[in-house]
Formats: sequence, C-alpha cells, structure tokens
Amino acid sequence: MILVRYIRDFFYFIPTIIIGWIRVFIIFSKYLFASWKKFPFTVRLATFVFFGQLVFATRPWFEYRIRFYEADEILFVSSKINLIFIFLSLVNCIFLFTNISFSKGIISILQIIMGILFLIGFLTPTSIHIDFINQNDYGFAMNFYVFSVFLLLAISFSIYNYFNKEQST
Repeated sequence: MILVRYIRDFFYFIPTIIIGWIRVFIIFSKYLFASWKKFPFTVRLATFVFFGQLVFATRPWFEYRIRFYEADEILFVSSKINLIFIFLSLVNCIFLFTNISFSKGIISILQIIMGILFLIGFLTPTSIHIDFINQNDYGFAMNFYVFSVFLLLAISFSIYNYFNKEQST
C-alpha cells in the first residue's frame, strides 16, 4: 500500500520537478549571460579556446589499424596520459573565471607544461602516448591535430593575458 502511494506521488511530482529545473536553467543562463558581458573580448575568445582544448583533450588522438584476413579495422585510441591533459585543461577553464591574483600565472604555467608534454609526445609518441611497437600500425587522428591548434592558441592567449594589464574578471 505504501509503495503504491510512493509511486503515485513520484508521478505526481514529475511535472513540478521538470518546471523547477527549467526555471533553474533559465536563471543560471541569465546569470551566465550577464557575467559574460562583463568580460573583455580577449577573455571571451580565450574561453572558447580553452573549452575547445578541453573537448578535444577528451577525444581519442590515435588511429590503430588492424588487419583481419581481408578486412581492415580502424580503432581510435586515447593517449596513456590523456587524463593529465583533461585535468590540466579543466583546471585552466576554472582558473580563467577566478579572480585570484595568481590565476593568470597558473594558467600560463599549466599551458606551458601541456605544451611541453604534447611536444614530447609528438616527437616520440611511444614514449608517453601509446604502447604500439610497430610504427606502421598507428597514426595521428584528426583530433590530435585539432587539439594541437587549440593548444597553440591557448598558450598564446595565456601568455597574452599574463602580460596584459586588463583584468580578466
């Protein structure tokens, strides 16, 4: 009997929950849009670059070809240190919106660390990215190159914002 009442109440409150979450989303969107207007253009552009860097850090960077008799299979594989790139990209996105005195320096340092790791991984992929022995079996996927573009732009923006006197938030 009690279970039937709980199930009935659950279905009764579904429209209320949906309306409440829609209202929360609208209020949060208004807040984001109002605070978005306060940022300078360079910080807005850096936001897109850092977010793009975060998105492409989560994507697989290598394509691995396997030959089964007459059919070729292509698998997409992430880097061994993929979580490091994701974590550093996420930290940079968070520090971009904080009003701490050293946030610009932290962003620049983390971007340079990611750039060094990426460069080492580009020159010798088997050292930090993948474990494939035969170099003909794998190749860089398009996500790798797109991430490299976002990484170069993010390094540029972080160094520019570090030396720029204009306030980020």
